[in-house]
Amino acid sequence: MVKWVESSVSLIKDTNEKTIGAVEVFRDLSEIRELETRLRSADKLAALGAMAASIAHEIRNPLNGIEGFSALLGRDLDESDPRKKLVKNIIHGTKNLNKTITELLVFARPLRLNFKNSSISEILDKALFFVTEEIKQKGIQNVTIRKEYGLDMDGLKCDPEKLQQAFLNLCLNAIQSMPSGGNVVVFTRSYGNDEPEGIQVGIRDTGIGIKNEVIQKIFDPFFTTKQDGTGLGLAIVNKIVEAHNGKISVESQENKGTAFYVNLPVNCDYECETFGSRWENNEFLVSQYL
Repeated sequence: MVKWVESSVSLIKDTNEKTIGAVEVFRDLSEIRELETRLRSADKLAALGAMAASIAHEIRNPLNGIEGFSALLGRDLDESDPRKKLVKNIIHGTKNLNKTITELLVFARPLRLNFKNSSISEILDKALFFVTEEIKQKGIQNVTIRKEYGLDMDGLKCDPEKLQQAFLNLCLNAIQSMPSGGNVVVFTRSYGNDEPEGIQVGIRDTGIGIKNEVIQKIFDPFFTTKQDGTGLGLAIVNKIVEAHNGKISVESQENKGTAFYVNLPVNCDYECETFGSRWENNEFLVSQYL
């Protein structure tokens, strides 16, 4: 692990101006360097996002027209007509493109959160309801979902709809990673040392896992290993979690499974900390006398 450190040295002199020692102060700049990198990345993404949002709007209008006219055309064709299948393919293709554009717009636009006093278990239950419906509609077999809620009090000030979207995405990813079936465990617990600092939500599967060389890139926008993926799903999840001042991490082993951990602080004012407020924790002093 690389640490960025700044040091400054001051000489210690006696009453006769004779140097008798030195004081060296070290400041840990790792967090500041990380924030600077994020800011540079954010500027680039902001420019890209503005352009992408503009293009997405221009594409969506004709797509809606194509889907609408295709639906009208399909209505006039019998099921036995071979052209009916072609029309269905057109409609399916336009729906997929619309889904991609929607994800792009969600990622490109500033995230506006509507904070409410909510229950994590209720948010997860709603997400799992849609997951169950997805499993039924696609006829997915041999998938078991187990809930292990380990909190008596799971209240949290958050945007429940945005978090539900994030957890839904993680659960669907877990199911997609198990083409032959498997188990998904959704659990909650507290995190922190002496006193609980927040709520951790975990989503663990028994799927194919993620390769080591890929795992560091999965939250990068537009990075995907799926043939029909956009590479925005996990980037949006990460954006939602960070907007709640939370953190998301992942552990995975190939052919054994993957676990995503979402840490959400309970008491948070959703304001960025200033650099100055952190120096007490990131500064240490070394005195050396001759």
